Amino acid sequence: FPVTIAACFKFDAQAKDKPTYDGSISSLQDCLTYEGVFPSNVHSRGTYGTITIQAVKDFQSKYGFDQTGQVGPKTKAKLQQLYP
Repeated sequence: FPVTIAACFKFDAQAKDKPTYDGSISSLQDCLTYEGVFPSNVHSRGTYGTITIQAVKDFQSKYGFDQTGQVGPKTKAKLQQLYP
């Protein structure tokens, strides 16, 4: 029988102090959490998995970029602009 697992995510825009983007996955996730697109109750940090990919797509959509789920030059530049 197929098993369905329901995940409960919490999103809080600007719940913490404004982070800095340094190019690491952890700092990316901190910035995405601050943006309100990465679940604030996900504590597993530093892994670029499906949750992070979706959060990057949501960030890209928010700023009018193609939704690739990857941090390319435009996404990176926006993160560096917003989170110096």
